[in-house]
Amino acid sequence: MQPTKLWRIMSTRFFAPIAAILLVAASSGLPAADEEAELEALRGRMTDMRRALESDQGKRSAAETELRKVETDIGERNAALRRLRDQQSETARRIGELERERVAVEARIGVERDSLAAQVRAAYVTGRNERLKLLLNQQDPAHLGRMVVYYDYFNRMRRDTIASVSADLARLNAVAAEQETEAMRQRQLEQRQSQELDKLEQARARRAEVLVAVDASIRAKGDAIAEMETQAATLEKLVEELREVLRDFPVEADAPFADVKGQLAWPLRGRLLRDFGQPRAQGRLKWDGVLVGAAPGTQVKAVYHGRVAYADWLTGLGLLVILEHGDGYLTLYGHNESVFKSVGEWVAPGETIAEVGDSGGQAQPALYFEIRRGRQPQNPHRWFADGLALR
Repeated sequence: MQPTKLWRIMSTRFFAPIAAILLVAASSGLPAADEEAELEALRGRMTDMRRALESDQGKRSAAETELRKVETDIGERNAALRRLRDQQSETARRIGELERERVAVEARIGVERDSLAAQVRAAYVTGRNERLKLLLNQQDPAHLGRMVVYYDYFNRMRRDTIASVSADLARLNAVAAEQETEAMRQRQLEQRQSQELDKLEQARARRAEVLVAVDASIRAKGDAIAEMETQAATLEKLVEELREVLRDFPVEADAPFADVKGQLAWPLRGRLLRDFGQPRAQGRLKWDGVLVGAAPGTQVKAVYHGRVAYADWLTGLGLLVILEHGDGYLTLYGHNESVFKSVGEWVAPGETIAEVGDSGGQAQPALYFEIRRGRQPQNPHRWFADGLALR
């Protein structure tokens, strides 16, 4: 065979697979690294933007600055309580599993003890020297062989039963110890929950005091409408800055957001308190979204696949979550009591992202929901399969 031909065969057989492996490794490793780097870059840009926004909001009244602080604290404590409740549920589930296992092991031990007792009684009745008698008796060798095998089997079965009982007793002790550990963990969780609830009540009492100061500050200015216009301008500035940042981090979805128009499910079920397009501030403004009343703590769900673009407190909207869905589409969820997602996280349709509250100085618990494309608010009713109940 010619050397050139031999080299070609070797290259095909050996180097081509290696090249394929390197290609797979590169294709699997780089995107993950790129995605992580992109996420860090996005969070960095968002942090810079949030600091600038906080600086602007810091120029507002001391009462509003305090409102931001106390409502953020309430949101964090609610999120901590939710995590504690999840841990309690998991611990209770584990305790239930251990109890069922304990009952099963005890039942098995009972059966094994009965079997062992029967074997011991049989051995006693037969007599300890029965095997020797069989060997000394002049009986049929075949019969003798069967009896010897029988006794060997009987002894092995008794030995196995004893070993099984010992193993089950050891498992029973282990289950009991694990039950005690889980019970202690449950007591600790309950104690932490009680402490968090006390702190939460203190924060809510402080919020009530701060709201009085905020109202007094607005009355001192003598123009509540101007305050609403300032809040609307703050939201517009936030959305515009988000558009600038997100332009460098596009979202690619399998199905574009526009394709699901008329098919979405509302982020929660509630009463329609304020509707899109209704006048506000004596006609100087209009509602760019809807205000949906619901019980405090009601779960707020993402309406579609997206990435968290904002999750923080904002003047007028309190604890606000903004999801980016690609093609310039954003959905906004405001006045939350607590937020469970952070910037850069991906969410799926129906995934819980927050809980209904009255943050932002609201008088009643409600969700503010809005859909935007670029700077243009969209009528949300056209995006959902059904309507909301009127108040």
